[in-house]
Amino acid sequence: MAAGLRQVIDLRKDYSNDRYPELCRQYGVDYFHYPIDNDRETIAKMTELFPQFCEKIDHGDFYIACAMGLHRTDIALCIYWVFYAADKGITPPPIKGYRQEDGHNTNKIMRVLNAFYQYKADMEGKDPMPIEVFKERKMVINELSKT
Repeated sequence: MAAGLRQVIDLRKDYSNDRYPELCRQYGVDYFHYPIDNDRETIAKMTELFPQFCEKIDHGDFYIACAMGLHRTDIALCIYWVFYAADKGITPPPIKGYRQEDGHNTNKIMRVLNAFYQYKADMEGKDPMPIEVFKERKMVINELSKT
């Protein structure tokens, strides 16, 4: 709180205890659960909560993480950028957990982005953005994993 934290965004898909939401409430910190995974049920939940997720990020003063703060965090911030922030001229997020120099690649990020894109297209009856734009944004993310 002293550092300015006003909200926690929890990216864990499965958790069995309500300790974090209660702890946040105790200290007057907003708690928001935004599960990250690439199964259809989680993608549906991610899509449903996406407008709120973007509002939370835009508001600032947040802590965002999963269990380790690397992989789901990268995925969540990439979804935010590809489907929302890029259109607002916001710089793409740095990649921390899927860096090539650490022996990782962006395959899981791409799987989730693709599933999110397809789910939105199916639900809205149209592509969320031109496919060429989507591919360009994914290329940016791939390049970020190299730097």
